[in-house]
Amino acid sequence: EKLQQLYPLRGKVLKVKGEEVELNIGQMAGVKAGQRFKVLDGDMSLEVTSIHQDKSLARIVRGKGLVQKGNRVEAM
Repeated sequence: EKLQQLYPLRGKVLKVKGEEVELNIGQMAGVKAGQRFKVLDGDMSLEVTSIHQDKSLARIVRGKGLVQKGNRVEAM
């Protein structure tokens, strides 16, 4: 748990389609369904809805503004 606080999972937004956000990290990096990420380039939270080997899909659960390709995300 201490390692997760010091070195949280980090990734980037690959694409945004409506409310669905595709991240460049997935199962191989340790992402789990229901996990939440904060968007570092804004005031938003994402929740992972599905996971693939090297990417995952998330939805916006809180925040204002737009999520854009290239935004950085960090596990909460």
